[in-house]
Amino acid sequence: MPEQSVIVWDLETIPDLEAAARMLDMGHASDAAVREALGPGFPKHPLHKIACIGALVATRQPEGWRIEALAYVGAMKQYLGESWHRFEVATISTVIRIKAIQRLATAA
Repeated sequence: MPEQSVIVWDLETIPDLEAAARMLDMGHASDAAVREALGPGFPKHPLHKIACIGALVATRQPEGWRIEALAYVGAMKQYLGESWHRFEVATISTVIRIKAIQRLATAA
């Protein structure tokens, strides 16, 4: 039987110019100088930091999917109440993995 409810997570990132400056040994260079040194393309994932974590909760209805909630993580905790704990470990472990990658980039 197909899933009747889903939670879709979305992590929005922005370039981590401080990490890029450390990696490129640019010391206290301006953000503009670091951005220019990174080039025009999309920076590698370790050179990003999380700006926002959002989520969408939807349920399957006979006429299609119905959005029950669309919010950032703090609001999702309120919406899901005690059910939040079912998803909390996955969310925290994802954030921890991303931060670990960022630390590795910083150490490089």
